[in-house]
Amino acid sequence: MKKICLVVLLAMVALGVQSVEAQQRRGGVFFTIIEQNDDTGWGPGVKYEQDINERFVGEARLSYIQATDSDDDTSVIPLEFGALARFPSDTMELYAGGGIGYYMYDLDIPGGYGIDDPSEFGFYIMGGIRAPISPTAMFFAEGKFTQAEFEETSDVERFSGPGYYGWRVVSVEGGLDGFGANLGVLWMF
Repeated sequence: MKKICLVVLLAMVALGVQSVEAQQRRGGVFFTIIEQNDDTGWGPGVKYEQDINERFVGEARLSYIQATDSDDDTSVIPLEFGALARFPSDTMELYAGGGIGYYMYDLDIPGGYGIDDPSEFGFYIMGGIRAPISPTAMFFAEGKFTQAEFEETSDVERFSGPGYYGWRVVSVEGGLDGFGANLGVLWMF
Protein backbone atom coordinates (compact mmCIF):
# COMPACT_ATOMS: atom_id res chain seq x y z
CA MET A 1 0.00 0.00 0.00
CA LYS A 2 2.91 2.34 0.69
CA LYS A 3 4.21 1.75 -2.84
CA ILE A 4 0.81 2.64 -4.32
CA CYS A 5 0.64 5.87 -2.28
CA LEU A 6 4.16 6.79 -3.39
CA VAL A 7 3.31 6.16 -7.07
CA VAL A 8 0.17 8.33 -6.76
CA LEU A 9 2.12 11.13 -5.09
CA LEU A 10 4.90 11.07 -7.72
CA ALA A 11 2.36 11.07 -10.55
CA MET A 12 0.51 14.05 -9.09
CA VAL A 13 3.80 15.95 -8.70
CA ALA A 14 4.79 15.09 -12.28
CA LEU A 15 1.41 16.28 -13.56
CA GLY A 16 1.92 19.54 -11.68
CA VAL A 17 5.27 20.42 -13.31
CA GLN A 18 4.41 22.79 -16.15
CA SER A 19 4.25 26.46 -17.08
CA VAL A 20 1.87 28.70 -15.13
CA GLU A 21 0.00 29.76 -18.29
CA ALA A 22 -0.95 26.17 -19.17
CA GLN A 23 -2.32 25.17 -15.79
CA GLN A 24 -5.90 24.02 -16.23
CA ARG A 25 -7.08 21.35 -13.84
CA ARG A 26 -10.18 19.22 -14.04
CA GLY A 27 -11.67 16.71 -11.66
CA GLY A 28 -14.70 14.55 -12.17
CA VAL A 29 -16.74 11.45 -11.64
CA PHE A 30 -17.78 8.75 -14.09
CA PHE A 31 -19.66 5.51 -14.47
CA THR A 32 -17.84 2.67 -16.21
CA ILE A 33 -18.99 -0.55 -17.84
CA ILE A 34 -16.72 -3.16 -19.44
CA GLU A 35 -17.57 -6.22 -21.52
CA GLN A 36 -15.20 -9.17 -21.38
CA ASN A 37 -15.23 -12.66 -22.87
CA ASP A 38 -17.45 -14.19 -20.21
CA ASP A 39 -18.40 -11.35 -17.87
CA THR A 40 -19.59 -7.78 -17.55
CA GLY A 41 -18.36 -5.33 -14.95
CA TRP A 42 -19.53 -1.89 -13.90
CA GLY A 43 -18.94 0.72 -11.23
CA PRO A 44 -18.07 4.30 -10.29
CA GLY A 45 -14.81 6.17 -10.75
CA VAL A 46 -13.03 9.48 -10.18
CA LYS A 47 -10.67 11.26 -12.54
CA TYR A 48 -8.13 14.10 -12.31
CA GLU A 49 -6.67 15.87 -15.35
CA GLN A 50 -4.07 18.56 -15.74
CA ASP A 51 -3.03 20.25 -18.95
CA ILE A 52 0.58 19.67 -19.98
CA ASN A 53 0.22 22.20 -22.80
CA GLU A 54 -2.52 23.28 -25.21
CA ARG A 55 -2.65 19.90 -26.94
CA PHE A 56 -1.77 17.30 -24.27
CA VAL A 57 -3.29 16.36 -20.92
CA GLY A 58 -2.03 14.10 -18.11
CA GLU A 59 -4.63 12.10 -16.22
CA ALA A 60 -5.02 9.93 -13.14
CA ARG A 61 -8.02 7.63 -12.59
CA LEU A 62 -9.28 5.48 -9.75
CA SER A 63 -12.37 3.30 -10.08
CA TYR A 64 -14.15 0.29 -8.62
CA ILE A 65 -15.51 -2.35 -11.01
CA GLN A 66 -17.77 -5.16 -9.81
CA ALA A 67 -18.27 -8.29 -11.95
CA THR A 68 -21.97 -8.92 -12.58
CA ASP A 69 -22.15 -12.22 -14.47
CA SER A 70 -19.61 -14.41 -12.67
CA ASP A 71 -20.41 -17.12 -10.14
CA ASP A 72 -18.07 -15.62 -7.58
CA ASP A 73 -17.96 -12.13 -6.08
CA THR A 74 -15.09 -10.59 -8.04
CA SER A 75 -14.11 -6.92 -8.18
CA VAL A 76 -11.13 -4.84 -9.28
CA ILE A 77 -9.78 -1.43 -8.34
CA PRO A 78 -7.87 0.09 -11.28
CA LEU A 79 -5.39 2.89 -10.52
CA GLU A 80 -4.42 4.35 -13.90
CA PHE A 81 -2.13 7.09 -15.21
CA GLY A 82 -2.11 8.27 -18.80
CA ALA A 83 -1.81 11.01 -21.36
CA LEU A 84 -4.37 12.33 -23.83
CA ALA A 85 -4.06 14.29 -27.06
CA ARG A 86 -6.88 16.82 -27.48
CA PHE A 87 -8.50 17.94 -30.72
CA PRO A 88 -10.78 20.89 -29.80
CA SER A 89 -13.43 22.56 -31.93
CA ASP A 90 -15.87 25.38 -31.20
CA THR A 91 -18.56 23.20 -29.63
CA MET A 92 -16.83 20.01 -28.45
CA GLU A 93 -13.48 18.30 -28.02
CA LEU A 94 -12.29 14.93 -29.29
CA TYR A 95 -9.43 13.18 -27.50
CA ALA A 96 -7.41 9.98 -27.67
CA GLY A 97 -4.64 8.47 -25.60
CA GLY A 98 -3.59 5.71 -23.31
CA GLY A 99 -1.66 4.81 -20.23
CA ILE A 100 -0.64 2.25 -17.66
CA GLY A 101 -2.43 0.96 -14.62
CA TYR A 102 -2.09 -1.05 -11.47
CA TYR A 103 -5.09 -3.37 -11.10
CA MET A 104 -5.93 -4.72 -7.64
CA TYR A 105 -8.29 -7.70 -7.79
CA ASP A 106 -10.53 -8.97 -5.00
CA LEU A 107 -11.43 -12.60 -5.70
CA ASP A 108 -14.05 -14.29 -3.59
CA ILE A 109 -13.58 -17.88 -4.73
CA PRO A 110 -15.79 -20.49 -3.06
CA GLY A 111 -13.52 -22.59 -0.87
CA GLY A 112 -10.68 -20.06 -1.08
CA TYR A 113 -8.06 -22.63 -2.16
CA GLY A 114 -5.33 -20.48 -0.62
CA ILE A 115 -5.16 -18.14 -3.61
CA ASP A 116 -4.14 -14.60 -2.75
CA ASP A 117 -5.85 -11.63 -4.36
CA PRO A 118 -3.67 -10.76 -7.34
CA SER A 119 -2.45 -7.30 -8.33
CA GLU A 120 -1.14 -6.75 -11.84
CA PHE A 121 0.14 -4.01 -14.11
CA GLY A 122 -1.66 -3.43 -17.38
CA PHE A 123 -2.40 -0.79 -19.99
CA TYR A 124 -5.30 0.96 -21.67
CA ILE A 125 -6.02 2.89 -24.86
CA MET A 126 -9.02 5.12 -25.33
CA GLY A 127 -10.81 7.80 -27.31
CA GLY A 128 -13.63 10.10 -26.41
CA ILE A 129 -15.64 13.24 -26.83
CA ARG A 130 -16.53 15.98 -24.38
CA ALA A 131 -18.80 18.97 -24.56
CA PRO A 132 -19.41 21.88 -22.17
CA ILE A 133 -22.59 21.87 -20.08
CA SER A 134 -21.73 25.08 -18.19
CA PRO A 135 -18.80 27.53 -18.05
CA THR A 136 -17.04 25.30 -15.50
CA ALA A 137 -18.28 21.78 -16.32
CA MET A 138 -18.26 19.38 -19.24
CA PHE A 139 -19.85 16.03 -20.06
CA PHE A 140 -17.64 13.26 -21.45
CA ALA A 141 -18.19 9.91 -23.12
CA GLU A 142 -15.32 7.60 -23.97
CA GLY A 143 -14.56 4.17 -25.32
CA LYS A 144 -11.71 2.27 -23.69
CA PHE A 145 -9.81 -0.98 -24.19
CA THR A 146 -8.07 -2.38 -21.10
CA GLN A 147 -5.57 -5.27 -20.88
CA ALA A 148 -4.66 -6.49 -17.36
CA GLU A 149 -4.54 -10.29 -17.04
CA PHE A 150 -3.57 -12.38 -14.04
CA GLU A 151 -2.94 -16.04 -13.33
CA GLU A 152 -2.67 -17.33 -9.79
CA THR A 153 -1.75 -20.89 -8.86
CA SER A 154 -2.05 -22.66 -5.55
CA ASP A 155 -1.31 -26.26 -4.55
CA VAL A 156 -3.27 -26.26 -1.33
CA GLU A 157 -6.53 -27.80 -2.46
CA ARG A 158 -7.04 -31.03 -0.57
CA PHE A 159 -9.15 -33.78 -2.02
CA SER A 160 -10.12 -37.10 -0.56
CA GLY A 161 -12.54 -39.91 -1.07
CA PRO A 162 -12.96 -43.56 -0.20
CA GLY A 163 -9.48 -45.03 -0.20
CA TYR A 164 -7.54 -41.96 -1.42
CA TYR A 165 -6.27 -38.63 -0.16
CA GLY A 166 -4.10 -35.94 -1.71
CA TRP A 167 -3.47 -32.42 -2.89
CA ARG A 168 -3.90 -30.91 -6.30
CA VAL A 169 -2.88 -27.68 -8.02
CA VAL A 170 -5.58 -25.05 -8.41
CA SER A 171 -5.15 -22.33 -11.01
CA VAL A 172 -7.28 -19.20 -11.34
CA GLU A 173 -6.89 -16.84 -14.24
CA GLY A 174 -8.78 -13.82 -15.44
CA GLY A 175 -8.41 -10.12 -15.63
CA LEU A 176 -9.82 -6.86 -16.77
CA ASP A 177 -9.51 -7.45 -20.50
CA GLY A 178 -11.96 -5.99 -22.93
CA PHE A 179 -13.78 -3.01 -24.32
CA GLY A 180 -15.69 -0.63 -22.14
CA ALA A 181 -17.34 2.76 -21.97
CA ASN A 182 -17.23 5.61 -19.48
CA LEU A 183 -19.77 8.42 -19.04
CA GLY A 184 -19.14 11.30 -16.67
CA VAL A 185 -18.78 14.95 -15.78
CA LEU A 186 -15.59 17.00 -15.32
CA TRP A 187 -15.38 20.27 -13.39
CA MET A 188 -12.64 22.82 -14.15
CA PHE A 189 -10.79 24.53 -11.32
